[in-house]
Amino acid sequence: MADEKKEEKTLEEAFSELDVLAGRLEDRETSLEDSFRLYKQGMELLKYCNHIVLNSFSQWKHFKTIAK
Repeated sequence: MADEKKEEKTLEEAFSELDVLAGRLEDRETSLEDSFRLYKQGMELLKYCNHIVLNSFSQWKHFKTIAK
């Protein structure tokens, strides 16, 4: 996620990655150290998703205002 500006993910791609991370977290073979790393990646993806949703909502709200 450090290269977020280089690699713009769609919301669907981010959710798909979250799904994969969740599956790996549920795997009993995942070490505690890896679990923490996966959790951190998941939280970064959630922040990214939140940013996309809030930005889209803000744009929608702006267009709705000027369309009146």
